[in-house]
Amino acid sequence: MKKTIQYLPLIVASLFIVILCRAAVLKILDFKNFQLQLAQSPLLTATSDIISYVIIGTELLVAGLLCFYRTRSMGFLGSSLLMAVFATYIGYVLVVIENPPCTCIGLFEKSSWKENLIYTVILLGIGLGAYVFQTAQKKT
Repeated sequence: MKKTIQYLPLIVASLFIVILCRAAVLKILDFKNFQLQLAQSPLLTATSDIISYVIIGTELLVAGLLCFYRTRSMGFLGSSLLMAVFATYIGYVLVVIENPPCTCIGLFEKSSWKENLIYTVILLGIGLGAYVFQTAQKKT
């Protein structure tokens, strides 16, 4: 059991690597549509071109940080930050926009905005938990 718990950060890192890389690749493959969807958001209209590159770059950077033991803690913080920003954005959309169209790309594209918020908050908790566990594991 102790051996299994030891590998928990690696398992969580692998989960986030798959999620982030898949999301980034899908956005790259349908880049024009991704930019168009960002431009339709009232919060991101003015900066959608720049933000489209920043989002993809950040997802790939964080996935890269999660690949290596020495940078995994930063990767967990980065993935948690991404999930927190995304959860905040989803919350904003749910509160401010009536009947928002789902413009999701990636793992949860068939889900509603509320379901996406739930998934994102769960992933945020998993990322923060993995960060705490990884940090504690490094100290021992």
